[in-house]
Amino acid sequence: MNVTKKFIKIALGSVPIIGIASLIISPAIAFFSINILLLVLLMIDHRVTKKEMNIEVVRIGSERLSVNEEQPILFEIYNKGNQIVNVELVDELPDYHFKTLQPKMMIEVMPGEKQEIGYKTIPRKRGAFIFGKVHAKVLGRLGMHYSYIQFDLEREYKVYPNLLAVKKTHMTMYKNLIERDGKKATKIISQGTAFESLREYMLGDDYRNINWKASARIDQPIVNQYEPEKNQRIYCFIDSGRPMSYTLRGESKLDKAINSALVVSDMVGRNGDLSGLLSFNTEVTSMVMPGKGNGHRDKMMEALYHMESTNLTSNYEDAFLYFKEKERHKSIIFLFTDFDTFEEADLLGKAASVIERNHILVIILLRNEKIESMRDQKAKVEEDIFNKAAAIELLEERRRAIKRLNHKNVMCIECMPEKVEITVINKYIEIKNKMGI
Repeated sequence: MNVTKKFIKIALGSVPIIGIASLIISPAIAFFSINILLLVLLMIDHRVTKKEMNIEVVRIGSERLSVNEEQPILFEIYNKGNQIVNVELVDELPDYHFKTLQPKMMIEVMPGEKQEIGYKTIPRKRGAFIFGKVHAKVLGRLGMHYSYIQFDLEREYKVYPNLLAVKKTHMTMYKNLIERDGKKATKIISQGTAFESLREYMLGDDYRNINWKASARIDQPIVNQYEPEKNQRIYCFIDSGRPMSYTLRGESKLDKAINSALVVSDMVGRNGDLSGLLSFNTEVTSMVMPGKGNGHRDKMMEALYHMESTNLTSNYEDAFLYFKEKERHKSIIFLFTDFDTFEEADLLGKAASVIERNHILVIILLRNEKIESMRDQKAKVEEDIFNKAAAIELLEERRRAIKRLNHKNVMCIECMPEKVEITVINKYIEIKNKMGI
């Protein structure tokens, strides 16, 4: 039980009264009497408050949170009593992965009313987290003290990849893809092989598309009109091994790969194709077969939200063999991974032979701006010279590794972190155009 400022003011205000009373009776008796009165007042406030106080607190709102996005944690307070209740709530956050803005929630609840209250938090990590007890501090009926109540409101919140940021990125990308010089393009993917309809021949049409039987029936040129085939299978492979644990611009490579995979799957679905997912490190950790729509996205989110990077070297060959057994249809695969040495890249190239005959594999790498800046910096001291030389050697080995993969007919693309999504989408469009699907 803590006293309030009001009680302290009353206590301080009683000092002159003690002084006056000391003129009539002894100072010790005066001091003792006033303190007894204050204590009685405090006890009355506590008893009355405890008797009248009858509140109920429950957690409400969504259990789904987005990483690195400000979101509310909400509660509902029900005042079952017949007096106004002034209460302050403090939630027990699971750990340091949450940045809380104004954690103390203060509210006045009228008798018989239910009110919502909450605070805002920014999750810093994906995963499942348990929020536990809620501590309530209730102002006494006479305003002399605070009573404390503890509510056991354990609840699991799941922190998913940043859906809001993904949606913003997706809309920007979609706009960039469908607009050319301020005009809206008619199609994102060029002509395919799926028959759509017949129409009259127009100047500039490919003569190979002329339907001679239809033309003969009406005695004028008629052409077949085609559209891109739908339901092409597009997979995002996400490596959660050691190279993906590194951080770029305050975000891990793994988180960047996860967000990029969600954007790509959204764009693929909008184009009528099917998106799938496979995650792995030393073994396959999850696989979502191709699909589209909101239900499919939920499946992907469930597979991705708790994914953690490891310090282990990933096994590409086992992942590719697993995929080969599960997927019989020709697919386009975007592999989000990285490598530190020429030898690691060579192993990746050899493992790719498992699937390259039946599937199209594209390896997506993120450029390491930190090493590039070390290469480009002006050397002022001996340490700078050493760092610059090491950076040049690392980047040259990486360049040779990428070149070797491309020579083995394994497409390998290195891009800036902010251009991953648009790079993958452009490559997806390019491949579909070349395949004529």
